[in-house]
Amino acid sequence: MKIGVVVRSFVSDPSIGISMATKAEAIGLDGVFVFDHLWPLGSPNKPALAAFPMLAALAGVTKKISIGTLVARVGLVPNPVLINHFVTLEKLSKGRVIAGVGTGDKMSAVENISYGLGYGSALERRRSLYWCARELQKLNIKVWIGGGSEKTNQIATDLGIGLNLWSPALPYLSQQQNLELTWAGPIPKGEGSAIQRATQHIFALSKLNVKWAIFDYSFSDPVQKNKDILFVLETVMKNLDIR
Repeated sequence: MKIGVVVRSFVSDPSIGISMATKAEAIGLDGVFVFDHLWPLGSPNKPALAAFPMLAALAGVTKKISIGTLVARVGLVPNPVLINHFVTLEKLSKGRVIAGVGTGDKMSAVENISYGLGYGSALERRRSLYWCARELQKLNIKVWIGGGSEKTNQIATDLGIGLNLWSPALPYLSQQQNLELTWAGPIPKGEGSAIQRATQHIFALSKLNVKWAIFDYSFSDPVQKNKDILFVLETVMKNLDIR
């Protein structure tokens, strides 16, 4: 299994996320990812760095690690423009892009509407998603579908590409074994330290044949309050042989 991390982009200073990416590569993580939002969910007055300029910066300071969107939403820019963003990033990174793409949902719809971008029906957004994913496939760029609903998940099945799910329950993952699965989310809550919980979760995901585990930078740990997500993941990788 490969391990990745979402770098901080809901900040004003891009150097924070850039520093995370260089450290992630140094400690042996496999990928760094950036959210694609105009502001943090539910917080329109807080900052959010644009995904593709941020990823271009990460491409410039790393050499081997994968870089990707988690996930780029159709409808924020015209479909051909979204494809060109990924093509440009693929060239800058010399073939290290993972194009996570999705339809967006009710929680993110307000971002589109607030900027006059419109928000198509679920069917229209799925059609755009299918078109974008297929075009990226033709360009030999690795694609993940940001899934959740059965109809959106079906796009991954139809195109034979990866499915990325945000913090799904393990029983739900066990029902999706016909797909290349990737998991993303925060370290699950529960007893024990963040290191213990992350270790247990990665082990459980590996048993379900999940190919990637991508951890959000935010987590709670009453045991080790001053440690960040990269410290946690570095420690986990030293203690758990899942590769």
